Amino acid sequence: MSYGEGIQVNGPVRDRYEEILTPQALDLVALLQRELGPRRTELLAARAARQQELSAGATLDFLAETAQIRADRSWRVASPAAGLVDRRVEITGPTDKKMTINALNSGAKVWLADFEDANTPLWDNMVSGHLNLKDALDRSIDFTSADGKDYRLAPDEALATIVVRPRGWHLEEKHVLVDGQRISGSLFDFAMYFFHCARRQLAKGKGPYFYLAKMESHLEARRGDPLRAAGAQRRAERGPLGLPVQHHQEVPHPGPRLRPARAQRGDDDGPVHARLHRAAGQDLPRPRCARDGRNGGVHSEPARS
Repeated sequence: MSYGEGIQVNGPVRDRYEEILTPQALDLVALLQRELGPRRTELLAARAARQQELSAGATLDFLAETAQIRADRSWRVASPAAGLVDRRVEITGPTDKKMTINALNSGAKVWLADFEDANTPLWDNMVSGHLNLKDALDRSIDFTSADGKDYRLAPDEALATIVVRPRGWHLEEKHVLVDGQRISGSLFDFAMYFFHCARRQLAKGKGPYFYLAKMESHLEARRGDPLRAAGAQRRAERGPLGLPVQHHQEVPHPGPRLRPARAQRGDDDGPVHARLHRAAGQDLPRPRCARDGRNGGVHSEPARS
């Protein structure tokens, strides 16, 4: 199969892969890689520099230029998009065929279709995962286990809302090259789902929703830029798209070797989440589990009557 100028696919193209690896979809991948690849490289270098600062004793805090937002009690984020209003129960899992059907049928309100931690990023897993998402939206997906059990989708109104979690900003997709360079795995995952499934989701009254994982700064959180770039291209072709995005922030750690020195200076070296809550003037939520590593210790469960 021939692709656009400067685009090379090194992974095997198995049965039906051509439905995902279309020249148009790979053109979108190339567009994003060329526009955002250099910025991604800068941001990854900035991670290392920031970690060195923290290891040397720098502290974590909110930006001074956003203080007015935190002080404004009337400030609100946008309302949840269709299918995301009720998120009391969510399920996370990879995008293999059986999991796709079971997750959508699970009764959960949202399925985090995970191309990241829950998934082994082999080439076949990535491409077949996008095939499964497309087939699920077309209601053409089914699965029969080795013991003969059949799996089929429930009616649309009973299915979980799909939120796709692309790979982290730091991971590459070695099987696709643009201008001789490996592309971002995150941009590949985003582009393939967006290109093939955005309109399918809108036709069902929802949208292409994304959970962007493992960011380490507000600058990385601005990588909604690929959404805007992709949206600009698609708007020119077919009209506007809405793109709700959830960000997952990873907070760099100052490192255990620096704790004694920081304590001597009187620095607050308590758990990161506790410090951020205090900086925002918020109460720290009481943990529900016996051990909650995020809040930094072991807690006793309240007695149940």
